[in-house]
Amino acid sequence: MPDATSFNNLIHAHPIYASMDAGTVERLSSMLDEKVLPLTPYFYHSATFILFVLLWATTLGISQALARVFGARYSKLNFDQRRTTDIYVLNVILTTVAAGLQFAALSAFSMRFYSHHFNLLRLASMLVSANYCFELIYRPRMRLPMIAHHLLTLFLAMLSLSTLYETKDPSIMLSGNMLMFLATLEQPTFLALFFYRLRFPRNFVKTWLQVSSFQTIITKSLAALGAVICWLQWQDKDRSGTATAYDVLFWTSICGLYVTQWYGAIVTWRISKTITERYVEHSTKSSTKQEAEEIDLPDIEVLNASSPGSPEESIDPYTSRRPSHSSRSSFNVKS
Repeated sequence: MPDATSFNNLIHAHPIYASMDAGTVERLSSMLDEKVLPLTPYFYHSATFILFVLLWATTLGISQALARVFGARYSKLNFDQRRTTDIYVLNVILTTVAAGLQFAALSAFSMRFYSHHFNLLRLASMLVSANYCFELIYRPRMRLPMIAHHLLTLFLAMLSLSTLYETKDPSIMLSGNMLMFLATLEQPTFLALFFYRLRFPRNFVKTWLQVSSFQTIITKSLAALGAVICWLQWQDKDRSGTATAYDVLFWTSICGLYVTQWYGAIVTWRISKTITERYVEHSTKSSTKQEAEEIDLPDIEVLNASSPGSPEESIDPYTSRRPSHSSRSSFNVKS
């Protein structure tokens, strides 16, 4: 119950308190002073919704900017491919910011913990989680391994924060920081697929694809190793119920995320090895379509009969499936 001075101040600031009895005022004060944990289901987190609005506005700006800069190379992509390309740019921006926050928090490994370490990592987790949720909503389709990668990352981030507050074990913050690098060091891969999607020079794209494949394996292996070392050194002996639940998801996520990273690296490498054929096939398709337009045949429909290797199609590791191909000829004369 507030003291007399505080109660008078409440009445002066909010006259509604004058109509309440002492018990109601006490309960209301307790509710308004309630501490909210990350898993509190009825907590309205304004910053989250503001962030999603900003992501939506940023993606619209990215789409308009790409249309201006790349013109037909971007506008001729189909709806799915344009959205995928938008997300590549957004991913580069958000993961770069999040990785910077993580590197700034690495000083916590000196065993001198400060509030800014927690704030930096909470913000990084927020950016990564919002980015993945927005991507799952914004993109029309994704491959199942990438959906699994995103969901595992989201659940691991949520459980890590909850376990940190429940057990008050700061080592959770250290291992969580290392684990989050599995999601925030993919900029070369996103850029390589962006260049491929917009048909940058062939050798340039091939180099980026191959470099990103090796970079993914090396950096993600180091991040996973760092998280495992943290667990072995500080968390292995905790047998509480919350810690056990965390351990199960920790190891499930480590294995699942690492497998999906290898999957993405292998697919990216395969694209690089067949980049010449893919570009030639796309060029042939484009010239055929242009010939049909030049002879002005409005009743002739150019079907999508190119091979799956064309940059016009979604064969990167982040897209769910290839478009179906017609068994008919490349031209279909409508009756």
